Amino acid sequence: MRIFLALLLLLTMHAQCMAGSSLDLSPEERAWLAEHKDSLTLSFDRSFPPMERETADGTFVGLSADLVATIEERLGITFRKQGTPWTQALDGLKDGTTALAPAIVETVERSEYAFFTKPYVRIPHVIVTSRSVKGNLTLSDLAGMRVAVVRGYASAGMVREAGRGKFNVVEVETIREGLRDVAFGVVDAFVENLGVAAWYIEQERLPNLRVAGDLDVFQELSIGISKHYPLLASAVGKALDSISESEMKAIAEPWIQFSTSFLNRQTVEAMKLAAAFTAFILLVLAGVAWALGVKLRKKMNELRRAESALTEQVERFRLALETTQAGFWEHYPGEGREVHSPEWYAMLGYTPQAVTGGMENWTGLIHPEDRDKALSSFSDYIREGGRGMYEAQYRLRAKDGSWRWILGKGRAVSWDGEGRPTRIIGLNLDIQKTRETQAEMQRSQALNKALLEQTTQFIGLLDLQGNLLVANHAAIQWINAKPGEVLGRPFWEGPWWPDADKAKFLLLQLIDQVKKGMTVRREVAHIDANGREAFIDFTMSPFRDEEGRVVNYIIEGRDISVLKKKQLEIMESEKRFRTIFESAPYSMSINRLSDGKYMDANTAFLTKMGISRQDLVKLSPKEIGALPAEHQDQIYLSLRASHDIHNLETQVHRPDGTTGHILYSGGLIALDGEPCILSMTVDITELKEAQEALRRSQDMFSRLFQLSPDIIALARLEDGILLEINEAFSRTTGYPRDEALGKSTLDLGMFAKPERRRDLVQTLLQDGQMENFEFDMRHRDGHILQCSLSAKLTTIDGTPCILTITRDITHLRAMQDSMIQSEKMLSLGGIAAGIAHEINNPLGIVLQAAQTITLRTRADFPKNMEAAARVGADLGQVDRYLKERKIDVFIRDIQGAAVRASEIIRHMLDFSRRSESRRSACDVRTIIDNSLRLASSDYDLKKNYDFKSIEIVKDYAKNLPSLHCTETEIEQVLLNLLRNAAQAMTDPPIPNPRIDIRVRTLGTGLRIEIADNGPGISPENRKRIFEPFFTTKSSGAGTGLGLSVSYFIITKGHGGAMSVSSPVQGGTVFTIELPGPSNP
Repeated sequence: MRIFLALLLLLTMHAQCMAGSSLDLSPEERAWLAEHKDSLTLSFDRSFPPMERETADGTFVGLSADLVATIEERLGITFRKQGTPWTQALDGLKDGTTALAPAIVETVERSEYAFFTKPYVRIPHVIVTSRSVKGNLTLSDLAGMRVAVVRGYASAGMVREAGRGKFNVVEVETIREGLRDVAFGVVDAFVENLGVAAWYIEQERLPNLRVAGDLDVFQELSIGISKHYPLLASAVGKALDSISESEMKAIAEPWIQFSTSFLNRQTVEAMKLAAAFTAFILLVLAGVAWALGVKLRKKMNELRRAESALTEQVERFRLALETTQAGFWEHYPGEGREVHSPEWYAMLGYTPQAVTGGMENWTGLIHPEDRDKALSSFSDYIREGGRGMYEAQYRLRAKDGSWRWILGKGRAVSWDGEGRPTRIIGLNLDIQKTRETQAEMQRSQALNKALLEQTTQFIGLLDLQGNLLVANHAAIQWINAKPGEVLGRPFWEGPWWPDADKAKFLLLQLIDQVKKGMTVRREVAHIDANGREAFIDFTMSPFRDEEGRVVNYIIEGRDISVLKKKQLEIMESEKRFRTIFESAPYSMSINRLSDGKYMDANTAFLTKMGISRQDLVKLSPKEIGALPAEHQDQIYLSLRASHDIHNLETQVHRPDGTTGHILYSGGLIALDGEPCILSMTVDITELKEAQEALRRSQDMFSRLFQLSPDIIALARLEDGILLEINEAFSRTTGYPRDEALGKSTLDLGMFAKPERRRDLVQTLLQDGQMENFEFDMRHRDGHILQCSLSAKLTTIDGTPCILTITRDITHLRAMQDSMIQSEKMLSLGGIAAGIAHEINNPLGIVLQAAQTITLRTRADFPKNMEAAARVGADLGQVDRYLKERKIDVFIRDIQGAAVRASEIIRHMLDFSRRSESRRSACDVRTIIDNSLRLASSDYDLKKNYDFKSIEIVKDYAKNLPSLHCTETEIEQVLLNLLRNAAQAMTDPPIPNPRIDIRVRTLGTGLRIEIADNGPGISPENRKRIFEPFFTTKSSGAGTGLGLSVSYFIITKGHGGAMSVSSPVQGGTVFTIELPGPSNP
């Protein structure tokens, strides 16, 4: 059973609210409304249809919207309407930002912040289930089911309270979600008010849902006004009271209706009573019916035949109406009455009860923009006597709030005596889809026209003869012409073509091809309004009619001048690339990124690998030469990340087993749409070998540079700043490397005479080089070194520089002086030997004469006595005379001096002949005494060091063995030690200079110690005391060879040992150890 729950079942109006009382506002209310007529905010629930909702364009629609419109009209105000979530609307009522909520259920909580009108509608709460659930249900029938409610709605609390321990309550966010959950079996039932549920079921097209029962609970909707607006609350209540029952019914009917398949209790009871009454009546009527049956049978047969014909006619008419989707209507102008077929209502979604038959009722459904024209057209038809056909197009409002286009057609079929139509019948045709199609076609045409006119391409249409029928704006603007100048004429005569004859020849060829259904494309040259030639991508294609026949030619042109230029540039670029690629002296190749296969390679690559281009594509990189794995990974990862590789130095392992060095560069390119690697390799094997040779050479040079005993320095010519020095520089000059670099030799004060550097630079500037330039160099500690320098001008990194090699020749000069001195001494030795020989003869005469005088003056010598007798002399008196005059003493002195002189000369002769000496057994005491005697007679020691003032202390052990030595060489060693001791005790002077000479036995040999009480020798100098040319004396005072020669004589010449020490108490001790005769 289907029951239309319209106002009788779904809507119960309160009599006191619908009394239609007049609107009686107080002065305060009127003043307040006048002041706030446009500033009050109304908040409605966006998703509470059909009570209220917000359409896609933001319009406020629904039952409450129509009710508010009526209230606005009566109060003379307009609310500012805003659709919000329901919780936000409640918050607005609390804080006063919302003045009014048109559809709200009064609760205790809400009464704290809002005023409520009396309810204007009562809507039952129902249970919605799927059609698979049979029977009428109540809440008690839902045991064990999943029942959905909307979170926050009044129904949610009621159902939750009723379902405790009976069924599972599932809260959802929206009514739509709840209904869909029921439809798809997520929950078993959904509870909500009937009006809202019905609207959503229809909108969501959920045919498997049904209303399975009601709850005997109604949702009473009122208008809620924030307590911030008490005058508004009283005024709205009065306006609601002023709305009559019929007006409220008209407002509610379009929004609340729904068919159900259940009967409530009242209906069931009424039906039971009606059934009993009907049974009684049927019993009564049964007798009457039997009596009348006989009479009726004949009449019934006649009626059946008429009914059959009429039914057939009606069915045909019904089928026609269904086929045309038309709604039948009849209008009676005199009565103001209309009759509509069910199809009339159905096409708009209404029930017959929703729209009454009155003219004023259904015309209210006409769109405001169409109403006047539609009514005027119908009125004119009636006023003009209803002649001919009536036809009008207008929009009617459907039940869902949408507007549908209707084509109304009618004809008057009866008139009164004055010729006025009394009955007009007609059809309403739903042309909504037709109008939508027309609108879509118009939009499509407008869009096509816009595309045609706004595109930068040239588009036109030719007839079959080649005449230009249509051309778009871009084509006309290109030649700066007017449409009339080119349309209707052959296309090849237009200003686009530089040569009309050639254009005609080309276009006629193309037309022949397009006639056959082909689409042809050519690249042609066009001329624009400024005479500039441009390249055009020209296309001609057929335009067919509905039967597929070619009726026109579509022409399109696209200016590709820039593209053509780019293509030429690309071609030129590719040509340049190919030229560079093939002409490059370096190996270049292209490999596929995916598998490394060779795609191409240049001539240099093929020549170096010794393969042909045909063989290249068959080989893999490993077959030609593989890079180290780490470099392959590095290249692959970098190129994958779009990072080019530049000059990666790596090695390649060739198939023949050799290894080469290369510089690899590569980047990603696209070849036929596939990513590839463009690689360039430079073979630097020879370069690496040269670099290695250069490195070895540089290393060798560096070693030679640093290990050279001579000073090597590089200085800037301009200011003499030292740029590089070797280790010999620091070792010889005393200046550390970090102190010397960045300074000039003048800054360091290395030239003892700065003018010598000027002489050096001047000579270098004149000759470019200098050899063996001698100068005095000042050491860091101040002493002077004699140096020899060779230099050459050179250029380093564009800077003129001086490369110098300097040799310390101080020792060489000392050696030369020593050699000269030695030569002098040798010469002097020869002279001394000659003098000694010459002096020996006179000395022999003097000694002999002295001896003769002594003999001839003796008184006891016979011959003297004979001679004295002969001359009569008294020898005794002569003897007394000689003694008185001490002539005998003088004669003995002469003899002693002659003997001493003879000994000195003999010793000199022996010393001068030392190179010819041979080893022999010698007495060490004699050697020491001879050495002391030579030192005492040394002129230099006498004059400069006053050797005679030095106390000589001898300490000889007893029973000293003889020495097997060269006596003169040991004397030379001892003389050197005595001379050094005398010099040491003179500078600075020692108050009591003393030399101790100690001789002790040492096995079969001897140990000689010569000690002085001078200042001693420092540990640093003791380490170098026996080095050749080492001296602590001032320049010219010594050669530094005395001790080194002495050390050589003792150690090498005699197999002994020689050492030096400085006791704690002071002084210096030289110790000589010499072997005995058994160990020569």
